[in-house]
Amino acid sequence: MPESHVEETGKTTLSDDNCMKQYQMMVDIYKFHFEIVLKFIIFYYAITGAILSYYLSKENTGFMRFALVLPIFMGLALGVFAFFGAKEVNPLKKDIIRVTKHLHLEPFPSKNIMERLRCMLIVTGVLSVLTAVCLSIVSIWR
Repeated sequence: MPESHVEETGKTTLSDDNCMKQYQMMVDIYKFHFEIVLKFIIFYYAITGAILSYYLSKENTGFMRFALVLPIFMGLALGVFAFFGAKEVNPLKKDIIRVTKHLHLEPFPSKNIMERLRCMLIVTGVLSVLTAVCLSIVSIWR
């Protein structure tokens, strides 16, 4: 049976087993968020590129005026989600550090990697909103 240390953290107590499970869950959440952000960025720019190339190759008549509505809204939505996601990185980082200190482990993902994720989310938010604004200008201008 593993040795069980108990730590008082506010209202809850954490044993080593519970801390390890919590740590594994937080790392899995981090990996899932990182993966989903990358997949959605690739999906967004693939859809945007395909629609934009089609839009620019055809004459702007009829419903073609509305061809860029989907990428514009997707860009704005991605920007909003990226900014909210960047805001949520710090609490996850603090929880990982707290649990790894209790378990006497090196934190993974490290503090620097968590900061890179936060920066990546901010850059993604800025670029996707900027892309949406540029698509709006192209839609109005053309």
